[in-house]
Amino acid sequence: MFRSEKQQCEAIQLLLKSLHMERFWTDKGPTKQACKYLEGSPLSSGEQIFLRCAFDLWNGDGKVLLWQDLLGSLDTPRTELLFTLVIAVNRGGDAVQKWIDTRKAALVCAA
Repeated sequence: MFRSEKQQCEAIQLLLKSLHMERFWTDKGPTKQACKYLEGSPLSSGEQIFLRCAFDLWNGDGKVLLWQDLLGSLDTPRTELLFTLVIAVNRGGDAVQKWIDTRKAALVCAA
């Protein structure tokens, strides 16, 4: 699992950043707008799925269904990003930190 709530929020922000949605998550958790958009929103289907995944990683309330929501809905880079974070969470806080550091380094290189 995550080392701390801070690490959890940082990982979720990086996940959402891949779709320019980092505005929906703060260092303390979801924004009011994110909570409002959880059940329905003007977001695209991929954006909605990622927001729901963020809530699943946060507190389990995203209700993402693997087959119906992810497979065939997200593009390959977003699917890989999500699954590598899930694998890191399963391995523990050190693995999550490595995932965060790797994502940040990739963003710096892309800039």
